[in-house]
Amino acid sequence: MAVVLISAHFLSYTYFAVLVTEVTGTSAATVGLLAVFGCAGAVGTWLVGRYNDTVPRRTASVTIAVFAVGVGLLAVASVLGGGVLARGTAAAVAVALWGGAFAAAGPVFQTGVMRLAGPEADRASSVYVTGFQVGIASGSALGAVLLGRSALWLPVGSTVLVALVLLVVLVRRPVPTADVPDNQHVTVRL
Repeated sequence: MAVVLISAHFLSYTYFAVLVTEVTGTSAATVGLLAVFGCAGAVGTWLVGRYNDTVPRRTASVTIAVFAVGVGLLAVASVLGGGVLARGTAAAVAVALWGGAFAAAGPVFQTGVMRLAGPEADRASSVYVTGFQVGIASGSALGAVLLGRSALWLPVGSTVLVALVLLVVLVRRPVPTADVPDNQHVTVRL
């Protein structure tokens, strides 16, 4: 799930400047929206730190839902009527939701992996990091393919992938609760 979520992120984030120009109608908004993304990420990290240990499943569900809404709103913002200001404002809200949720997603999944792995947490963590790198590469590659069609396909593709992750989280509930019994730890063999 983490690989798919990271792929969804980098599918759009790799081409952030192109996407912002397409959505807002100007490349001048790129720096400001990157700042919004970063500040929202700091807030997302703080929030996940407050709730991930006590309600990890709810934290995972909310984080991924907000991620989906953020990138989905970015797709909607690109087709909104109105001028640069209206599209820019919608893009700022979308980027804030996306940035906050993306920053929170890493700790949510990392903590889940470590809880499930128990005494093999170090090995499981290294596998998680490798999966993160696979997500970066695959998301960027898929984004390049979609960008060849239209920049609008970037947030649409991201939204579809994030929605799939959200569906798995809601239906399968793979994120462990805060207290995993010892007999449910997973041993990771490399």
